[in-house]
Amino acid sequence: MQQNDLLGHKATKVFFTHGGLNSVLEGAYHGTPMVVLPLFGDQPANAMKVHEAGIGVILDLQNLTPIQVKNAITEVLRNPKYKENALTVSKRIRDRRVTPTEEACDWIEYGLHNNAGLHLRSQADNLSFIQLYLLDVLLAIGLVILCLIILYYFFLKYCLICIAQMYFPKVKTE
Repeated sequence: MQQNDLLGHKATKVFFTHGGLNSVLEGAYHGTPMVVLPLFGDQPANAMKVHEAGIGVILDLQNLTPIQVKNAITEVLRNPKYKENALTVSKRIRDRRVTPTEEACDWIEYGLHNNAGLHLRSQADNLSFIQLYLLDVLLAIGLVILCLIILYYFFLKYCLICIAQMYFPKVKTE
């Protein structure tokens, strides 16, 4: 079953999530309070937004215990402010003058009527081969690496010569 369908079901009371952007947006859209356990990437920032909006609580992975998980879920279930805030956020998200389908159709029609292929194109299409594949950057990095290799070579050679002179001193012949 899809997550969006589960969140939209009237029996769903709390959403335990990792805090990914789509999960948070789906939970907010359906007005479902959340318990967020962020792991990496954008998830801590998304969890902070959930906390700031008052639609859920955040768990810390470093200090996570089963008791904390139980307490967080219980807090979100028993405290009505989370559900109220989630419903407020949901109302704001759903309150649109134009549906997403109508907006997409409007932009497609705009592009067709105004020859949008010319002025709405990405500037990446105008890059030269060198700019597109960052060949100038790769050349600069390659030169730095080559210089470092040469320096290491001469440093190693100098060290070996010093060690050889220390252990194998020259014998003078008369």
